[in-house]
Amino acid sequence: MDLSELSAGTPKVLDHYLELFLKSTLPQEMLHFRSAPVTPANYATHPDIQFFRLVKANHHYAYHKMKTSGLESSVDNINGRSTLFDPYSRELLLQRLRTFNALNWNIPPGSGEESLTELVCAAGGWACESIARNNNTKNHLKCTSCGHELVLRFNSVDQQPAYVPFQFDLEDINQLNNNLKLLYIEQIRTTGHVETCSWTKVHTPLAGVYYLTPYISETNEILIGNYLKCLRNLTDNLPILLEHSGSIRNLSPPISVDDLTRLVTVSNKWLLARYFHDNKENFSVILERMCPPWLHSLALMGWDLNIQTFSSQTVLLLVCTDCNQRVFIKQHGQQEQIQLPILSSSKILTPCKFPPHTAHLTIGFSTEFMDEMEEDEEIDPYYCHKPWCSHIQNVGDIPFFEYFKNMMYDLEKNIGRQGEYLSEKDQVLNMDGQVTKRRNSIDIDDGIERLTKLRKLYFVD
Repeated sequence: MDLSELSAGTPKVLDHYLELFLKSTLPQEMLHFRSAPVTPANYATHPDIQFFRLVKANHHYAYHKMKTSGLESSVDNINGRSTLFDPYSRELLLQRLRTFNALNWNIPPGSGEESLTELVCAAGGWACESIARNNNTKNHLKCTSCGHELVLRFNSVDQQPAYVPFQFDLEDINQLNNNLKLLYIEQIRTTGHVETCSWTKVHTPLAGVYYLTPYISETNEILIGNYLKCLRNLTDNLPILLEHSGSIRNLSPPISVDDLTRLVTVSNKWLLARYFHDNKENFSVILERMCPPWLHSLALMGWDLNIQTFSSQTVLLLVCTDCNQRVFIKQHGQQEQIQLPILSSSKILTPCKFPPHTAHLTIGFSTEFMDEMEEDEEIDPYYCHKPWCSHIQNVGDIPFFEYFKNMMYDLEKNIGRQGEYLSEKDQVLNMDGQVTKRRNSIDIDDGIERLTKLRKLYFVD
C-alpha cells in the first residue's frame, strides 16, 4: 500500500474514534483533563516511594551513569542476588536487630533527646558481634556493608575508676555516659563507616520500614503473615506452654472477651487455610477445643517460642519478633527428661558455654536469665517489650492490638483457598474506629510492585 493511501485514510479513522468518544456514556465531568495524581497520604511513608524521592533529589541520572556496567545482567539474575545493602528492606533490618541480645549488648541507662538503642544501630547498617571464645567484648558493632567495627565503651556506675584520687558523683558519671552516647550516635550514622560506605548516604527510614504504613495491602500481608507464623509455632508447642500458662498469659494485651472470641474465630480460618488446608476438619476441632484464646493474643503481640542451651542447661524463651526482647520461661538440667519443643532451625538460638552475668542488667533489658516467673506474677504486657517496639506503639491514635484486630475482622473475606492474602485492587482501606470505609482509588499496588523491582537495581553489587 502506498504511503499516500495511508495518509488519506488516517482522517477517517480519527473521525470514527472521535464519534465513538463523543457517544461515550461516561459522566461529563470525567471527560475533562485532570491534573497529575498526588500520592495519597496513606502511601506517603511507603519505603519505595521514599527511596525514589530521595534518588530524584540526588540527581539519579548521574547515578545511572556510574551503574551502567551493573545494568547489563537480567532482572531475574538481579532478583536472585543477595546484597547486604538494602536500607529499605524490613527483613534485613530485623536480621540486624536479632544480633543484639543481653549477651553482647549492654548500654547504661540515661536520659536525653536521642537514645542509643539497637534500632538506631540496625537502621544505620550495624550488627552486633556475638560473644564467643575469641570475642568477649560487649557492644561490638560491625557494619554489614563496609565491614568497619566499633566498640562502645562506657563508665561503670557501680565501680569507681582505680586510677583517680577522688570519687565521681553518680550524676557526673551519668552525664559523661550521655555525652558518650551522643558521640557514638554520630559515629553510627556517618563517621564510623568507611567514607565510601553507602550507609553514610542512606539510612533505613523507620517510618514505613520498621513502623509499617497502616491501611495498605502490603502492610496487611506482612502483619498477617508474621502473626500466623507465630501462632503456628505456639500451637505446635501447646503442651509446653500450657505448663506455664499462669505466667505467660499475662503477656496478652487487654482485649475484651467478645473481641478475643471473634479474633480466635477469624485466626483459625486463616491458620487452617494456610497450614492445614488438606485436613481442615480434623484440625479445626483441635484448634477449637484445645487452643486457649490467650495463645492468639500472645501471637498478636509478636511473641514466639525459642530454645537455647547454656552449658548443661536448656532454656525456653519467648522472643519478640520485632524487638528481640526475650522472656525467660523455664530452664532444664541435663539430667531432666523433658519434652523438647517442635522448632525450626531459626528458632534454635546459638548455644553458649556460660550464662551471662545479670548483675549489670537494667530496666528495659531482657529478663530471660533472671529468676523464673512466678505463676501468679502480674506482668505488664508493654513492659516486657522494648520501649521502641512496634507492637506497643500506637497506629495513629489507637493501640497496635486494636488496629490489628479490626484489620483481621475486616479482611476475613480476603482469605485465599491456600491461605494466601487476597489483596483488593482499586480499593484502599480506611478505618475510623470500628467502622471501615472504602473509597475508589488508582491501582497503586501494581505501581509499588514495579518500584520494588526497580529499587533492587540500585543495590546490585
